[in-house]
Amino acid sequence: MKILAVGDLIGSAGIRKLKSVLPELRKKEGIDFVIVNGENSAEGMGMTEKNFKEILEEKVDVITMGNHTWGKKDIFKFIDHPKLIRPANYTKGVVGKGYNIYSCKDKKIAVINYKGPISDLEVLLSKLMDWVETEEIKTIGEPFIIYYSPRHSVNHGDAVFDVGIAIEGNAQAKDIIKTADLFEHGVLSGIHEGSVDNILDSYDTMVKVAQENNYDIIGSPTEVLVKNIHNADSEEEYITEIRLPIIKM
Repeated sequence: MKILAVGDLIGSAGIRKLKSVLPELRKKEGIDFVIVNGENSAEGMGMTEKNFKEILEEKVDVITMGNHTWGKKDIFKFIDHPKLIRPANYTKGVVGKGYNIYSCKDKKIAVINYKGPISDLEVLLSKLMDWVETEEIKTIGEPFIIYYSPRHSVNHGDAVFDVGIAIEGNAQAKDIIKTADLFEHGVLSGIHEGSVDNILDSYDTMVKVAQENNYDIIGSPTEVLVKNIHNADSEEEYITEIRLPIIKM
């Protein structure tokens, strides 16, 4: 049995390439089962129902997702489709399936989807700072993390996040590094000192302050790494600025 795994279709160009290459490749190599990653098929962020149907038209057996699963609200229309699986290491109760078992030529094929843990932070931060140094980019402030999954899940390895740094002017994207405009909100800011193992205590304090002052927390938290693995010798020296986007109730 021959299984083909296609990694990360990017946008409409990726779908067009799949349509032009897969039929001939399937025939030439005698491929029996096709897995395609579609989490960035909607121009680099998420997947729409149209993208989903276009990929399935190519007789793809299963489409996997990743940290951009929820990039398009369309996903909720078809998240439970048997040929779609999202990361299995999401928090319990999240819609969709993290794995499924498929039949092919009297055999059973199990496909499981996982995404990277917060332990990747050091690698990602290193890549980011190497890019800044190599390209001689002028930065503003310290690097930061934006969390798209609940912050309490991070300590369990179930985190979806971006690592970034503000820059002056324009810069060329490279490899996994992209440039984007960030929209600012009013924020509630607090400082956490030392290891991040107990950073949830600081979050709890800030949430109470927000509630006592009639503020709603309206989006993803950001942690500015004032002192962290890139400029501190130990966790005891870490300083993290927590920013919670808020509006007045």
